Amino acid sequence: MPIDDRVRAYVETPEVLARFAPDIKWVPPVTPPNSYADAVKELEMLKSDCEGTLISSISRGQLEEAGKELLRINPRAIVAGKVVVETLADHTLVSREKELKKAKVDLSMKALRAEAAYTALVNEMGGCDILIGQGLRGDLGVTTAAQILILETLKEVNGHFDDFFRAIPDAYKNKLVA
Repeated sequence: MPIDDRVRAYVETPEVLARFAPDIKWVPPVTPPNSYADAVKELEMLKSDCEGTLISSISRGQLEEAGKELLRINPRAIVAGKVVVETLADHTLVSREKELKKAKVDLSMKALRAEAAYTALVNEMGGCDILIGQGLRGDLGVTTAAQILILETLKEVNGHFDDFFRAIPDAYKNKLVA
């Protein structure tokens, strides 16, 4: 779960979390990338992990290993994607203000498209996580059937990564700041 300011007060330290939710194990929050460019690079690495390690684990029938790998990838992708989307949105707001002063850059449509692609990516990764859990419990039948379903979902995840990368402007990677 992404940690925002409303939730942070309840989960900041293991002691605080134990007071509010004693049965939940504390995990340190994911640190966001420092810049738009760093977030894009991290997302590229995470996509590579999905195409390599994750698919390899599932193909070998090692669903537990794949589940752990997805639990490493998913929060990082959520946080890095959020940095990209929020940076584009912030830049769009600045561009709108400058528009009155004849600014030539308006990323509002790119920001909307990136946000839609990001949402689709996060949803598909969540669906893949659920499928891996169902495969581990045997809810999907034999392992081979689970592997086929999960690999199809991972194909969709990688497609959503591609959609997200197409939606974000490359020309601004080094110019936008988080």
